[in-house]
Amino acid sequence: MDEWVVSVEGEVRKPRTFGIEELLKFPLEERVYRMRCVEGWSMVIPWVGFEFNRLAKLVEPTGNAKFVEFITAVQPETMPGVRIPVLDWPYVEGLRLDEALHPLTLLTVGLYGELLPKQNGAPVRIVILHSDVPEDAPPDEQDTLLQAAAILFSAPLPKRCQAFS
Repeated sequence: MDEWVVSVEGEVRKPRTFGIEELLKFPLEERVYRMRCVEGWSMVIPWVGFEFNRLAKLVEPTGNAKFVEFITAVQPETMPGVRIPVLDWPYVEGLRLDEALHPLTLLTVGLYGELLPKQNGAPVRIVILHSDVPEDAPPDEQDTLLQAAAILFSAPLPKRCQAFS
């Protein structure tokens, strides 16, 4: 994992690259979230990581920054799945800046007290545990919408992160 980095560039005052070892030095916390899917399954997941906004503060997004773009790594020699043309690689995901800086947007490095395994997005993964839920939505619908957002918008963080645009 030593070769993996998160590169933050774009509309930031202090662009920089973070190695995995550096990310593991952030104060890590465990947050336990119950995720329920409309398909009928649920999980309790103890994510280990830190608020993405802590990393963002170090690079200082400019007033022009409106979005955060995440671009996955594409390494066919070590990632055989990217050789299958199911998706147009690299996979790209984006968040509005306010979503990315929300305290419930986590840069996770582990779960269940261990480092993230490959099948869960190793070495780092962005987990979004919030959503824009209408305030007048019934409580059971709010819970369903929040949980669905946590599933739909959780995406592995890439080897390279073009962070602020």
